[in-house]
Amino acid sequence: MENPKYKIVFCPILYNNIEKDLKISKNPNPISGHKFQENIIRGLIANNSDMLVINTPRIRSYPYTSKIFVRSSKFFVDDTKVGINIGFINLPLISRITKKASLRKYLYNEIRDNIDIPYVLMTFNSYDIQSEVFEYIKRKFRNIYTCDIIADLHGKYGIKNFTKGLRGYFINRIENKQDEFSKIFDSYVLLTEDMKNVIGFNNKPYVVVEGLYNVNKNMPDMTKDNKNEYIIFYAGSLFLKYGIKHLLKSFSMIEKENYRLVIAGIGDGEELVHQYAKEDNRILYLGFISPEETEQWQIRADVLVSPRQTKYEYVKYSFPSKTMECLASGKPYVAHKLPCEPDEYGNYIRYPRDESDLALKDELIRVCELPMEVKKQIGIAARNFILSEKNPKRMCRKILDMLNKMVTVYK
Repeated sequence: MENPKYKIVFCPILYNNIEKDLKISKNPNPISGHKFQENIIRGLIANNSDMLVINTPRIRSYPYTSKIFVRSSKFFVDDTKVGINIGFINLPLISRITKKASLRKYLYNEIRDNIDIPYVLMTFNSYDIQSEVFEYIKRKFRNIYTCDIIADLHGKYGIKNFTKGLRGYFINRIENKQDEFSKIFDSYVLLTEDMKNVIGFNNKPYVVVEGLYNVNKNMPDMTKDNKNEYIIFYAGSLFLKYGIKHLLKSFSMIEKENYRLVIAGIGDGEELVHQYAKEDNRILYLGFISPEETEQWQIRADVLVSPRQTKYEYVKYSFPSKTMECLASGKPYVAHKLPCEPDEYGNYIRYPRDESDLALKDELIRVCELPMEVKKQIGIAARNFILSEKNPKRMCRKILDMLNKMVTVYK
């Protein structure tokens, strides 16, 4: 059967210029969501979708960033123009009002001028501004379908917001609204199968896409500068629930002086990392670093690690973006087996025998001290798996198959 004809309007929240925007922000947003959304766009392009991007630039409000007036501009991915960045006034509270007004105007005009074409409006993580605008558009036009890509849940199913004061209050309110909006969409892209049980969208169409990874670079040179030193590298959010203390305790049990633990990221575990680094000069804390710096440290490392453990409820509902990034790096990756992982990942992740500090320590040593050629073979096999099976085109084909069926059924 011929695929139905419709147009996708993806309304993400992406950095317009990630390197520049990260530099001008005092407390940058995590970049994992940016990468996921950007790769969704790449995958839709690779599948020749009729698509438009209307992006709300991902920058914090003034004074957390130096921009007050954000002007509308063309939106590019990989030097290809695929849409627009909306303009708004970047002051607290006012930014939300002006973002919503700007997004609603662009979306309304796009559909009004193509009234006979069915539209699928897509967003990420039930962003409340986008969700409210989608509800408005559905009241104004027919043949409108909505799709939510849900990567994060809140409350007991996610990571608690630790921001204090008035700002923390507003963040909690926004997250609660996002959880409410997550139930209103016509279809869903989920990171794990278990997500559907807590979102409660009944029998609506959904597809599981645990992640997608794009790389346009050849395999980097993995030759080590110092063959007598072993570097264990962790980059990501430093939430205590992500097992940072578990990693620090495990590394501290390694008695050999030629081991280094390098940690990058920000979160509520920063103070603990500082404490361990003061007591152990083998631990280096980098703070927040750019994607390019992360890549350089991955090249230098012997092993990449994620210390998340299964004792927390949230691991059923969140697939770590670092899993794909680490497997695609070409370096061995040590992590615990999580319930969110499809079984196929077990062929490429190095699992400790259990989730104790001692078991993680032993596995890190075992993998670090493998012959260099063996480590290369492990890394190359994992990289090939990610690039062939989890690339944007292949994963977005699953999304489009779901959307095609939805539009056909409801048309």
